Amino acid sequence: MSTTTIDIPPNILHIVLNIQGNDIGRLRRELLASEDRNKDLSDQIERVKAEYDEIRVKLAEAQAILEQRRAAEDGQDSALDSAPLLSGIITICSNEMPKKYLKAAKAMVLCHQRSSSPLSVVTLGDEFIWEDYPETVYCLKPTRSRGKKGKWNNHTYKKILIENNEFVAYVAGTWCYMGTYTSVASSDVSPNEYTGLPFEGREALIKLSGNKTYLGDLRAMYARGELTALKFQFKRIGFNVEFRKYLLEAAGNQARDAAEEVGNCPEAEAHAEEDSSDSDASE
Repeated sequence: MSTTTIDIPPNILHIVLNIQGNDIGRLRRELLASEDRNKDLSDQIERVKAEYDEIRVKLAEAQAILEQRRAAEDGQDSALDSAPLLSGIITICSNEMPKKYLKAAKAMVLCHQRSSSPLSVVTLGDEFIWEDYPETVYCLKPTRSRGKKGKWNNHTYKKILIENNEFVAYVAGTWCYMGTYTSVASSDVSPNEYTGLPFEGREALIKLSGNKTYLGDLRAMYARGELTALKFQFKRIGFNVEFRKYLLEAAGNQARDAAEEVGNCPEAEAHAEEDSSDSDASE
């Protein structure tokens, strides 16, 4: 195929191309071939993303196992040494918020931890919805929110995408330490998916999307598809041995092992903490 370069004078406003019939057929075939190549590339990208997510989960699981073995070598709580990876759920308190116990346990971990990486503790609200309690859960976050003066702010949520988050949830009337969770996937929430969300999840998302002055407008904007949300999915990979140990010490007699008590709770759902400012889940 030959190409021709033509100099176009600056006073020319319109150009008419005379394309022969065989040229149209050739262009159509090239266009279809390009679309096929783009589809193949898109499929390859999706496969690579899926493989990457799988590697991240396996790495996080390996790190959790390694952490438990190190704790066993240090002589910590022999009852935990032989515990299954997905055990370790404990109740913290029931008649008060767990903030002071979480703060004390985090401080103790900071004093004894081997690395400088901060411990991420997330208090779950109604924007977190259990898919397979307590193994998998997802949370809803707005892509932007409207402040009291009407200004819109964009959000990226980098903190929630770190490999290990310690989750604390309100389960069957009691605050519980659920274990260590890692992010496995994220996606946009389509308008159809939004309408199918649980009522509590939709309302929590709307509250996160702006000042209470605008709640009615925000609710309508989501219904019309003018506002979008993100969905982050998490998988339970075990529990933090040190954080669990110090949390039990901080809560004292109020805390107890809840693996059997709430591990199979049919009505287990994370209820909203009225003030979500304590959560490390957003940025």
